[in-house]
Amino acid sequence: GRPAGPGGPGGLDQVTRPLATKDLEALVAHLSGARAIAPASQKQVRVIFGTESLTSGVTGTDSAYLDARDWKLVSGRPFSDSETRAGAGVCLIGET
Repeated sequence: GRPAGPGGPGGLDQVTRPLATKDLEALVAHLSGARAIAPASQKQVRVIFGTESLTSGVTGTDSAYLDARDWKLVSGRPFSDSETRAGAGVCLIGET
């Protein structure tokens, strides 16, 4: 075996593979005892509003992500199932 470190488990040369929809469906169908299972894809993006601009992390996901993170909405609403299925351009904005 190889020692843990930069090339070991979780190391720098670890190859990640995105989960397919079928992988998510299998997890939901066969993983019991989980509070929630949600897909997530993260990216840093430039956000612009009027003359203000900043770089922020954005997570593409569905409403189950709120349950998985135990996050409550202060105002607004979670994504609807139809928005999730359609990949609609809707977002929730964090307070920070």
